[in-house]
Amino acid sequence: MRILHVVTAFPRTPDDVIVPWLVELLKRLQAAGHEVEVFTSSYRGAPDQVFAEFPCIGSGTSRVAGRN
Repeated sequence: MRILHVVTAFPRTPDDVIVPWLVELLKRLQAAGHEVEVFTSSYRGAPDQVFAEFPCIGSGTSRVAGRN
């Protein structure tokens, strides 16, 4: 199953302390065989990125989850 999480906060770096429970949830969903993506606010216009193996789509972009 493809799952898109729409969140207002998500870590930007491995040492960021924002929502560690969410990262753990995403890891467990992925381990269960789901395809997981995150749609979150863009930090100062930062481009889309991958954090902890999860695609993170910034709201400042025109990209739709899983498509260019």
